[in-house]
Amino acid sequence: MWQCVGWCHGVLNTDNMSILALTIDYGPFGFMERTDDDYVCNASDNDGRYSYGNQPKMCRWNCMKLAEALQLLVPLKETKEILEQTWDKSYKTAYYEGMKQKLGLVHEAERNEEEEKEDILLIDSLLEIMKETGADFTITFRSLSTFVKLAHQAGDDEKKRTPKLSSDQKSFLDMLMKSALSSYDEILETLKPSMPLEQIRMLVMMARQQHFLLQRFPQLVSDLRKLQKLEEFKKTTEEKRLENNRIKWSSWLLKYRSRILDAASGSNAKKEQILSKIAKEMDSKNPKYILRNHMLQDAIDRAEAGDFTGVRALLQLTANPYAEMPGEIPGLKEKDLDRYKERAPREAAKLCVT
Repeated sequence: MWQCVGWCHGVLNTDNMSILALTIDYGPFGFMERTDDDYVCNASDNDGRYSYGNQPKMCRWNCMKLAEALQLLVPLKETKEILEQTWDKSYKTAYYEGMKQKLGLVHEAERNEEEEKEDILLIDSLLEIMKETGADFTITFRSLSTFVKLAHQAGDDEKKRTPKLSSDQKSFLDMLMKSALSSYDEILETLKPSMPLEQIRMLVMMARQQHFLLQRFPQLVSDLRKLQKLEEFKKTTEEKRLENNRIKWSSWLLKYRSRILDAASGSNAKKEQILSKIAKEMDSKNPKYILRNHMLQDAIDRAEAGDFTGVRALLQLTANPYAEMPGEIPGLKEKDLDRYKERAPREAAKLCVT
């Protein structure tokens, strides 16, 4: 279920996962901020073995290692078959159920197989757009409850019967693009290779003769992927990038609005009441506050100077991560809470945990 809140275990190996499938020894961990399957919370994980996208695969791999250890008691063929038949299905069922709750995709009547596929497609397309536009995982999901409250508003062109966002829904999209999506400079920062270009070129030349070097230097493979993405990214002007972002998000929000309204029937007043209830449920599944590295570093720096306000704030915020207002925090004014729910500043990209 931690996949649904963007959390990552930094060293998800066999000795950090108990026989009850509970993970232990959290060591380097982190919440993914910019949506990215390649996000790695542990700076010493150079080959991305425990990246966000690989977390489910590694849990499955750990279970297979357990099966191998038990093969004198239970034939490996049997346990392997059970794992292959149940793991992916069980994981996907739990994962998509969690994601549907985050998006408020509820319905009183049981949905048929085709409708379930449409919900999964809606979820997958959202995550793809979030990756393409550099959306903050936590802020995006938390913000969508605001859109749900506006879903009853129709901005459709009545003459052409063309679905459009209402003016309030367009304002929501403006807010989302400003608060949740990465800027041009922020994306550039994430695509910078970790090694100097001259070193990369030298290693590439060597790897052409000695292919084993690619396995020896997983960091090189990662940097080459970044350079490829960087080259593609620079081909688009900032104006065109923002225009594309708006088109992608507008298209998805219209589909989302249509799906959300499936659960809200009756008069406008009745719809508003139902949508408000759905939005409240969504807020109980989407945290407003998460531990971000720059917050932790700031709290550490201040604590070392004798000021524990930051530590107390993080303790209270993470004890009530879904609350709109977590209550009074000694030494912290209400306006100061804004920085705990915003995207990390650009310079925070340099922070790493190991």
